[in-house]
Amino acid sequence: MIKKKYLLLFAIIISCKAKQQSSKVEKPNVVFILADDLGYSDISCMGSSFYETPNIDYIASQGMVFTNGYAGSQVCSEKRSLYWHYPHYGNQGGRPVSIMREGSWKLIHYWEDRHNELYNLSDDIHEDLDLSLLQARRTKEMSEALLGWLNNVGARHPSEDLLYDEKKEQVAIKKKKLEMFKFHENLRKNMLRKNWKPNSTWWGSKPTTD
Repeated sequence: MIKKKYLLLFAIIISCKAKQQSSKVEKPNVVFILADDLGYSDISCMGSSFYETPNIDYIASQGMVFTNGYAGSQVCSEKRSLYWHYPHYGNQGGRPVSIMREGSWKLIHYWEDRHNELYNLSDDIHEDLDLSLLQARRTKEMSEALLGWLNNVGARHPSEDLLYDEKKEQVAIKKKKLEMFKFHENLRKNMLRKNWKPNSTWWGSKPTTD
């Protein structure tokens, strides 16, 4: 009888300890990577076949990856759409566009010929499949909403360049691509040197040790 009491007491103690251990919730480790001019598809685990990022790929394979971090409001209020307006050409090949994001849908309005492209980012994060024809009604509604927002905020629309020459542009683009390719190749070769260190001209960045 005494043995049975001791066994019961021992079982109760073990059970309590097990409950205490199981009640402990481990805090997750969150890795937030902030990079300048890094696209979401510029790392291997997100589809890049050019850049190799084995350390980031390993971290991603061991945990949960958040690919949709856009928020339409700074507070927890009702759902809002997101708007971008880029009414000019960029020094890295950017074209004049305006963009609207509504949920997982992304509409791009090109000012050069005023055509629209529509993508569902929940299924097509790399924006490979234009759904503007299959989703004609949604494209029309989002386009009208985007242009309406631009007018409401008084955004300046790009105007046509009467001196534009398409042949000259193609020659200039080809020349620029060749120049930039050589520049970036030399930059990458330099960064792969064993004793390479970022310098103070890199936006005041500081060297870090991984």
